Amino acid sequence: LVVAVEANPSTVSTLCRHLAMNDIQNVAVVDVAAWDEPVRLVLEDPNQRQDGGGTRTLPASNGDGTVQAVRLDAHQPLLDLLAEAGRLDLVKVDVEGADIHALRGMAGLLEEYRPTLLIECHDLYGYYERADLEQTLTDLGYRFEIAASVGSKAARNRPTRMLASRSSWALAVNRSVSSVSRPSVLT
Repeated sequence: LVVAVEANPSTVSTLCRHLAMNDIQNVAVVDVAAWDEPVRLVLEDPNQRQDGGGTRTLPASNGDGTVQAVRLDAHQPLLDLLAEAGRLDLVKVDVEGADIHALRGMAGLLEEYRPTLLIECHDLYGYYERADLEQTLTDLGYRFEIAASVGSKAARNRPTRMLASRSSWALAVNRSVSSVSRPSVLT
């Protein structure tokens, strides 16, 4: 089972359409934003690419945001899916700068299942300091290392990928993660 947690309604629609077109039956889509408290958020799309990535979630100033954000470790539909699966092996975090919020909001899941994390680190855009993400991972009981960091001038504006684990894992890296020893369950 793969569980895709997605905040952007346009992306949810596209994902569901593609899953149906390709008759993919092992993916469950949870259409909420991963956050550290229940709140409404505003989606900001500075690149005008709603389906192409780069959409950020920001706190709504008046609580009247466009998407619902939840703690994943308290979101009953997700908890039911994970209880049925009986495991959570890998979590890929690519939340356009909401990394620390998302990780804190899944602390209970991380404690219970101890999955490996693959994090698209967005500190280079100024959303947070890398040290804050590293401290959050440490506080959650994870050790981490850089899985891929692009150093070329052309790719300098790409986020770093961090791999964090509480247990042993196998990793092959060539500017991207090409294999991890356990299957994906939550993206």
